[in-house]
Amino acid sequence: MDIEVTYEGKKNRLNFDKVPKVSELMDRLDINKETVLVKINSEIEPEDIRIKKEDEIEMIKIISGG
Repeated sequence: MDIEVTYEGKKNRLNFDKVPKVSELMDRLDINKETVLVKINSEIEPEDIRIKKEDEIEMIKIISGG
């Protein structure tokens, strides 16, 4: 199963043998789960949700300052 993920403006295509969870995508891309929001089909979703092949996935890096 090929999944396309947009992160920091770059599209990444990943291949999985089974339907992955968002957390598995983050692990594969070496993304810290505490530093991003995940949008699936324009909705913010938790990292434990399973992805469907047709989903549009974007990971948005959270930047904080003070």
